[in-house]
Amino acid sequence: MRGLRKWATILVLGTLLACAGSIAGTGANQGWVYDELSMGEIDLLIEAIDGVNYTRTIDDYGDPIWIVTVGYLGLRFSLVAYDDDSDPWAWEMIMAYGGFEMSYPPSVWEINDYNRTRRGVRTYLDSYGDPCIEADMYLDGGVTADAIVAFLERFIRTLDDFAEYIGFD
Repeated sequence: MRGLRKWATILVLGTLLACAGSIAGTGANQGWVYDELSMGEIDLLIEAIDGVNYTRTIDDYGDPIWIVTVGYLGLRFSLVAYDDDSDPWAWEMIMAYGGFEMSYPPSVWEINDYNRTRRGVRTYLDSYGDPCIEADMYLDGGVTADAIVAFLERFIRTLDDFAEYIGFD
């Protein structure tokens, strides 16, 4: 009898977990979990964001780059895909990057202050002294499409915050 009760409990818990999973997966894109992305999938994820346009190109290393223009902010950033070379048409990491060419860039101390008071991005002065901002998203273990779109939307908000912080017009 004890064994039967144990299996009945397992069956009930399994059913409850399955129902919870189907309820949690009712979001627009939550059902899709990625541990790598194709160029087409990245295109679709960028297109899910209101107010942006993009063009796609290839860098010197053969990796795709999306130049994303945020029309309502007048800003743009690059989205670069990286992989471990196991599949040449699938990428396991994306990096958002924004660079600002400025006549009077902020000091390294101002950049450090931004880094100290913010989370989720890194900022620095490049080799020309221009301010840059970057954020990485690793897909190891699986990431939902909603999480990837949220990452890109958060980067856009942070890009705008950083542009204001450094006095970029």
